[in-house]
Amino acid sequence: MRYSQGIRVFEIFSTYYEDEWLEADHDIIYGPYVKSPCPIPDLEQKELIDLGWHIDTTEKSWACLC
Repeated sequence: MRYSQGIRVFEIFSTYYEDEWLEADHDIIYGPYVKSPCPIPDLEQKELIDLGWHIDTTEKSWACLC
């Protein structure tokens, strides 16, 4: 992920979630926990997916493999 892409991802997260801690585990970056329903509109969820993010069903949060 390029810095500019990371900036966009965190702009989206910070718009729809309170300021939370970013976590990482080896080669995975974890974003905010996915609340039901997800507050991020479908168009921006697609943008996150296009940027390499997905919803990790085990951690129930957005995640990105590095």
